[in-house]
Amino acid sequence: MYVYSLAFFLFFGPLLSEASCGQRPSQSRIVGGTTAVHGSWPWQLSLRYSGGHICGASLISEEYAITAAHCVNHDSRPSSYKIVAGAHKRYGDGVEYQVSRIFKHERFSMSHLQNDITVLKLSSKVKLGPTVGKVCMPAQGSRAKIGAHCWTSGWGRISGQSNQAAYELQQTSLPVVDHDTCYRKNGYYVHETSMVCAGASGSSVCNGDSGGPLVCEENGKWVLRGVTSWVTSKACPTMTYSVYARVGSYVDWVKGKMGGGDSGGGNSTATRITSKITGAPKHAALAVRLREAAKMDFPYQDDRIL
Repeated sequence: MYVYSLAFFLFFGPLLSEASCGQRPSQSRIVGGTTAVHGSWPWQLSLRYSGGHICGASLISEEYAITAAHCVNHDSRPSSYKIVAGAHKRYGDGVEYQVSRIFKHERFSMSHLQNDITVLKLSSKVKLGPTVGKVCMPAQGSRAKIGAHCWTSGWGRISGQSNQAAYELQQTSLPVVDHDTCYRKNGYYVHETSMVCAGASGSSVCNGDSGGPLVCEENGKWVLRGVTSWVTSKACPTMTYSVYARVGSYVDWVKGKMGGGDSGGGNSTATRITSKITGAPKHAALAVRLREAAKMDFPYQDDRIL
């Protein structure tokens, strides 16, 4: 898995370079609580639909990001989506970039959320800096260590009992568990190759966190091990496992999309967000509906808003 032809290495090297990925600022040490220090997770992105936050995403290169397939399942037009990099608040800061191409996994299943992964190509390069950086990709076929305490982050609901979403980026540490344990605890279909489970430890991801990262520190770098996909009920229970797309199963697929030769849009420029938004976004009603549709959907749920 580590041996590539010289041409392959030279071609993909710049796309998924490990030299500058997976690094966090030294001042971003976690000291407790659930609110992240600004810049703690520099690869964390907000995926916006018509101006409203619907999902998270992860920056894997200056021109590409990864999110969940169900986040973009309702609308395949790249022009409908933007990502925001370097944001700490749900709205009002960060730099906005237009999405130019959407590569949703060809075998994505909405009914079982299998292959719940999408590559987004951006119309212009993301400017890296103190609060914006790339996460490392794992080796193809590799898996997170069972029992490893990994981290997930997002702007989703902060309680399974209300619709209140986080204003500032939230974080939590979740232990990775084996497939059989996850299946027995959750009681729902969990595909071993395409999914990885973590949690049941008193905290959970929830609606609006979909597409965001599950990262594990490995050999001094942070590696993207999961893409937030689903939980067992709308209440986002903290004693069942959160389920993520297993990134290690898709690395070659991701590289193929990144190396497809598509030039993308290229005409859009980044927009710095400076307005201090304290209320709902302009498209609040639509954003709420899409947040309920492009969430961690539940395998048994039939009343999705698409």
